[in-house]
Amino acid sequence: MSPSLIFSVTDAVIDEVKAWQGRPLDPVYLIVYLDCIHVKVREGAVLVKAVYLAIGITIVGEKEVLGLLLAQTEGAKVWLQVVT
Repeated sequence: MSPSLIFSVTDAVIDEVKAWQGRPLDPVYLIVYLDCIHVKVREGAVLVKAVYLAIGITIVGEKEVLGLLLAQTEGAKVWLQVVT
């Protein structure tokens, strides 16, 4: 993919992403799953980064992605940020 394509896609969805990030969450989730996956990211060189995931099950039984956080590595300090 060319850099111009990436910029045009980013520009097209940035408002929706900001709205999603600022949306109110339900006051109660029956279950909250926390996990971390490691993905390869190209930043000049290919690096492995940690993606922290929080997924909640609503009272009506629907899955909802509560948040995603990209970090350099997996660790207790970043998990504290995730749950906070």
